[in-house]
Amino acid sequence: SRLGRASFSCLHRGVKSGMDSEDAVDGVPAATEGTPLLPSRDGGAPEDSAGDWQAEARQNLDAVGFVTRLCREYEWGFVLLTGLHFTFIKGFAMMVLIIGQLAFYRELFSVEGARYQTLLAISSAPWNAKALIGLMSDTVPILGYHRRFYMLFGAVIGAVAIGWTSAYHGSVPEMATLGFTLGSFGAATIDILMETSYTIKINTKPNEGPKFVSWVWFLIAFGGLFAAGLTGPSGDFDPRLVFYAAAPTFVVILPQLIIGHGLNEEPLPEKERRFKSEIWHAHPELCLYALAVGLFSIGLGGVGLLGGSYLTLIIDAVVCSALMLGAFCCMELVTAKIVVFFFLSNFLFLNTSGVLSYFYTGDHDCVPGGPQFTYTFYVTVAGIAGNVLGMVGVWAYQSFFSTWRFRLVLPISIALAIAGTGFDVLNVLRLPHTPYKATFLTSSVIMSLMYGVVQNTMMTFTASKLCRRGVEAIQFAIIVSVSNLGSTVSQYAGAAIADIMQIETLSPCNWDAAPYYLALCGVVAPSLLFPIIFWLVPDVTPQDDIIDLNAPARIHWDLRRWWRGGSAAEDDEAPAPATEGAPPELEMEAVPTA
Repeated sequence: SRLGRASFSCLHRGVKSGMDSEDAVDGVPAATEGTPLLPSRDGGAPEDSAGDWQAEARQNLDAVGFVTRLCREYEWGFVLLTGLHFTFIKGFAMMVLIIGQLAFYRELFSVEGARYQTLLAISSAPWNAKALIGLMSDTVPILGYHRRFYMLFGAVIGAVAIGWTSAYHGSVPEMATLGFTLGSFGAATIDILMETSYTIKINTKPNEGPKFVSWVWFLIAFGGLFAAGLTGPSGDFDPRLVFYAAAPTFVVILPQLIIGHGLNEEPLPEKERRFKSEIWHAHPELCLYALAVGLFSIGLGGVGLLGGSYLTLIIDAVVCSALMLGAFCCMELVTAKIVVFFFLSNFLFLNTSGVLSYFYTGDHDCVPGGPQFTYTFYVTVAGIAGNVLGMVGVWAYQSFFSTWRFRLVLPISIALAIAGTGFDVLNVLRLPHTPYKATFLTSSVIMSLMYGVVQNTMMTFTASKLCRRGVEAIQFAIIVSVSNLGSTVSQYAGAAIADIMQIETLSPCNWDAAPYYLALCGVVAPSLLFPIIFWLVPDVTPQDDIIDLNAPARIHWDLRRWWRGGSAAEDDEAPAPATEGAPPELEMEAVPTA
């Protein structure tokens, strides 16, 4: 209700106060220097509250004031549109698609754990194709708009696909996977274009960026609360019910999109409503890389559906190598390093959801002496606890850690995530008197509280500050798609390793190798992230401007010159690196320009 009053306050006062400001731009007042609520324009703390983290924490707890400031800075219509999307579609509907498939496949189709994990990965493939969606929106406007009608199409197809899957009563689980995949495609289309929109907004008011990102992730967790609350009981009663509830949420953004309110997107002139081949000419490497990521995602889905365990691991290794090499061929040096880090940070936490979900919810015949959780506890109780503490994590990060350097906060969050795996290993050992519920909640909370918040915050800020003007959708989509692809490859690899280690999750069950499987996937593999942080992650804070540290990698520059037949790059030549004052590890030899 406090958030609702804040939104009404924005409707009543936000735009008017913006129009009255001398420094307002398009009705949005500029941030003033030295005010107690906003940081100074040089990125430092305001003089009146320098070092007063307690005052900052109290301000972030004031929901009304927090949302009102966002409306004042970014316009209430845009804040409302992002609120609807990140709460109802990405927060609720997509969380249902992720956590609801466990009971759906297990209870309705008797799908084995590793197979369930593979089908879950296939249904999330559209999130890896965000780069293709961004490429389409930048190059092929629909009725003069780059984002508006793509989002309308995504909302309609998402609602129809999830509604059809909810009513499916066949016996082929892959048909349900098709419906889930189309629903994910609709949500991913809306999501990448919303992310592109707020990336552009954050670049206009960079000092308020941390607050807006915190708002986004709070809304996702808020929507996830309701998804967790409904999905567990639905799994115990009828796994289809929660998907009936998720389908209509896609239409909540339709009124604003139909009237064209909130996106602040002006229609293109008639002569510009065509295929924009100049984007391919100006940025061929980005377009080709976006195309490759999308094709890799589709190909991995086919391999996961039809290939064996060893073939899947081999293909995963080839894809990983190609993507990392391609990043250095197609992007500037710092951007390429960050893209590779996001991919590895998701991939090296090898996904074990198929084994763990079936272990925790297995009956006495399958897991004698085990936890034997109901779906209500496993999904709802744990999900609510994780989302509540996730929101606490967002507030804590914004209040205490948002000025920390990424190289300092990332190792701490990774260590916490690895520690969470230790509790899962303890549970799988099924030692006498193990407090399964306490250790499980501790594990799930540790995994969600710190690492996810830090990683997603870092991805949002670095992506928004490294995107080139004019191709924001493509470049932001590439960064997000590669990160999501790391998670998908992790799911395929985790399922393949479970098959190779002969872990059986349906009667007759076999859990003998499960502790070694968890140790390999959740401890050994993620530990490889510690040394590469100091090579791939720039030594900056979220407030720093890292675009000046960027420069073409030499292989990137050579390929661009080859593409142009050895001629000079005209208007889109990458600037020489600004190494003066940069941290030593980011200083690099300037690439000669024509």
